[in-house]
Amino acid sequence: MIASRESISSHKVRNMRWPFTDGFNSFSHVLFGIISYVVPILIPAFLAYQFILYPDKNSGIDVFEFAVGYFLVWYYNSPFFKQLLDI
Repeated sequence: MIASRESISSHKVRNMRWPFTDGFNSFSHVLFGIISYVVPILIPAFLAYQFILYPDKNSGIDVFEFAVGYFLVWYYNSPFFKQLLDI
């Protein structure tokens, strides 16, 4: 039986893991995101690792976890957050 393109693509989506469910691997992605706020060279290095050196079906999830870590620190250092703390 030959599978259609739609069934193959939906099959891949169903087999992707949920964010933050991969244990230490998910923790390390968030941690790299946090560290990359201070060391920005990690951003292209992480993206190259995810999409060029080691691409898999969960690369999008891994980049999302990385972005969560980065934007947590970015938001924490933003003037908006500091205003909230003053109230």
